[in-house]
Amino acid sequence: MKSVLKMNMNKISIKTTTELLRLRGILDQIGQASWSFSVLNKQYPVGALTEEQARELLVSYKELINRVTSCLENEYEDDGVGKRP
Repeated sequence: MKSVLKMNMNKISIKTTTELLRLRGILDQIGQASWSFSVLNKQYPVGALTEEQARELLVSYKELINRVTSCLENEYEDDGVGKRP
């Protein structure tokens, strides 16, 4: 019985667990964008691109940057930091 009590005392709270999962989700999204960039970078080396491919790659890069930026902006706002009155 003591071991069950001891285990419960060492568990983190639901609030902390929820926050950890939320932050992991954000980092997972950033990691996914990074992985997508790596794949694009390997499949389409800059020196071997046609003009059309380069323009398409620019769009993809901007989309990835926007995804990460949006993710970070949402986190920044959720923390109440930098919110405008």
